[in-house]
Amino acid sequence: MLKTLTLGAFQAHCYILTDEANQNCVLIDPGDEGSRILHKLKKYELMPQAIFLTHGHIDHIGAIQSLRDAHPDLPIYLHQQDACFLSDPALNLSRMIQQPFIFKQDVTLVEDGAQIEAIDQTFTYWHLPGHTPGSCMIQVEPLHILFSGDVLFEGSIGRFDFPLGNTQDTKASLMKIKEMDPSLSVYPGHGNATSLAKEFAENYYLKS
Repeated sequence: MLKTLTLGAFQAHCYILTDEANQNCVLIDPGDEGSRILHKLKKYELMPQAIFLTHGHIDHIGAIQSLRDAHPDLPIYLHQQDACFLSDPALNLSRMIQQPFIFKQDVTLVEDGAQIEAIDQTFTYWHLPGHTPGSCMIQVEPLHILFSGDVLFEGSIGRFDFPLGNTQDTKASLMKIKEMDPSLSVYPGHGNATSLAKEFAENYYLKS
């Protein structure tokens, strides 16, 4: 089962994906309101098994400290090229909006194509830089879904004018996305869920 929490000033989505027994879960991009996330886990009696981060901006990482404090052994996954964002408020953008956010605890850094098994699913990281150097979409099988972070939205794509964003990387990443399976459902970091088929047909940035 997939639960969506829309959190914080930037209305970013935190996704909670549970196993078939609704006992264990993983979290994708817990970006804010850690107490609210923990309340939801307690309400549904869910035990988190992992946190998957699509990239290192504050509206996608802001609650990881609260979650790690409550669950000290909880693994956190992030692409290696965004590792520096966790401890740099200028890069993770927290300096602009709130108390600077710095996270210095251990995380598991992954590369393109990395696969992690959790809650009877396989989570595959696809490295698609541009929004940040380590921006990724995370494919989940056999559910056949993509968590696209800020790489891809319904009808749009992520900005590339933040620190270390890159226009050419974005263009290269869009070419890679065009080669992906159009039947994949897409759950972005902001806005409505969509599908690759719809984006291939209607998204200006992906139309052939």
